[in-house]
Amino acid sequence: MPLMGWVAANLPHRRQQPVLMGNDNFTAAPSGTFATKDGYLNIAANKQEQWETVADLLGVPELKKDPRFEKTRRPQENRKALTPLLERNLRRTPRNTGGYAQ
Repeated sequence: MPLMGWVAANLPHRRQQPVLMGNDNFTAAPSGTFATKDGYLNIAANKQEQWETVADLLGVPELKKDPRFEKTRRPQENRKALTPLLERNLRRTPRNTGGYAQ
């Protein structure tokens, strides 16, 4: 239980039932495992600044101004739309190029 963090804490405090999300983190987006040209890469952008850096690094700075993703909570609310937009660029580059690390 202690390793479940937010998931376990939300049940007694907010009466929020846990849901299966795979590698995604319900408190942040983009987060989880994303497909690249030659495998998978884990991304965890917990703060607005991190999301903006991810958008810049992946060559999609226009997504920062997209109304679905521009505010702190919006990427989380729209993660199903965001993931394929990020993977479109990620799939063009091998994961081990070092171009994404920062």
